[in-house]
Amino acid sequence: MANSKVFFLKKSSEFQFIAKQGYRLRVNNWLTLQLYKVEEQSIFFGCTISRKVANAVVRNKLKRWIRFLIKNQNSVEQFTGHKVVFVFKPVKSES
Repeated sequence: MANSKVFFLKKSSEFQFIAKQGYRLRVNNWLTLQLYKVEEQSIFFGCTISRKVANAVVRNKLKRWIRFLIKNQNSVEQFTGHKVVFVFKPVKSES
């Protein structure tokens, strides 16, 4: 993580801008990445988790997992120069 800094997205306007202007990468049925390319060599990231996903303990664990992923040395090169929003959605049970 030589030159890149990690910044957190906090304003809802930033999340809405990335949702409208960026592109989506569907990882699986419960995780979607919304990406927006920026000129800076920094990482901007945020996390959106619905209350329908699980209780607060699980939602906070997912947020900690994302923070660990971003700060991990291997992930830094992939996300440098991007604004990234991790969108967690509830898994629909098949009954």
